[in-house]
Amino acid sequence: MAKIGSFPRQLVDRLMRIALVAIVVFSICQNGDYFSNPYLLSPDSKLVELKELGIQMKGLPTKTIIDRKPYTAFYAGMPFERIPEGDIQEVLELAKECKGYLVLHGGVTSVFRPQLIPLLLNPDPDGFRTVINSLPRLGVRGVRVLEAM
Repeated sequence: MAKIGSFPRQLVDRLMRIALVAIVVFSICQNGDYFSNPYLLSPDSKLVELKELGIQMKGLPTKTIIDRKPYTAFYAGMPFERIPEGDIQEVLELAKECKGYLVLHGGVTSVFRPQLIPLLLNPDPDGFRTVINSLPRLGVRGVRVLEAM
């Protein structure tokens, strides 16, 4: 009787091991490249715009990219510096110090860095020029890249 009672438990254990191995193998087959580098974005990612922007920025002279996330810098093959949490002046000072590109994503900036919205909508600040601007005329969806001169 003990063998019959323990059979379902052994079966469940074996099925769980098989399922775990299948999940691991499937994950490796589907995402093998993404384990090797955390900045690679899958085609399904909602951050594909960051990849496309990085590829577009490859044509620019190499400078530090100042952004919230490192994806654009990775795809551009340029150094990365994180945008500070501070006010506009602190962000602009860092960009001038790095002599880099300040990348402002409209939708993201308006939610996570609302203090920087004027940089999206106003003319170029002193010492900067816009190198990429895909923002619509009356909105904040898109991206603006300012270059420190």
